[in-house]
Amino acid sequence: PPGDGLEPGFQVMHLSHPLLTKRLAPVLKACQGRVINVASEGHHFATPRTPGEPTSVFAPERIAAPTKSSLLSYGHNKLANILHARYLRDDGIAAFALHPGAVVTSIWTFPYALGFLGAPVRAIQRVVFDATASLVMKTAEEGVSTVVYLALAPLDHLDSDLYWINLAGADATMASPLARSADLARHLAELSDILLAERGLE
Repeated sequence: PPGDGLEPGFQVMHLSHPLLTKRLAPVLKACQGRVINVASEGHHFATPRTPGEPTSVFAPERIAAPTKSSLLSYGHNKLANILHARYLRDDGIAAFALHPGAVVTSIWTFPYALGFLGAPVRAIQRVVFDATASLVMKTAEEGVSTVVYLALAPLDHLDSDLYWINLAGADATMASPLARSADLARHLAELSDILLAERGLE
């Protein structure tokens, strides 16, 4: 809940995931279900607070509110999506994480960009963005295609990659050593259990 000391993005984009999957784990295993986390190439923005100490990427001050950098916070949360999927796989649940790409949605409303110049400038930004976005960005239908594919394709038709981009496994291009770390995935799972228990959400 808001005001409990944790950064809201971390609560919504990560902590809600282990809360749900922990409760559903027996069913997921019994029916051979799968979990698909929408991550992002933005996970590369995540960096340890202390160089050489990977677990410090989720140090208390990094997941506490208010965050000092929305971009850094986004990177941590998207890294957490990948690590959560990695941990679930190690626990015997079919899980994937994916990068949907840059998608044209209402999230690109620029409420912050050049806001100090007022509404007219934001209106111009909107027009320019709408005119050019379709040239370089995906439609909503294209953005969701990998999610739908991973949800509906028979598991034996999918390769073993954890991370996917554009309907294809992309583990080979996932350069972040943090995202590849099974040890960090276990650390995050343990930390998540502690944070949920502290809030009466076991």
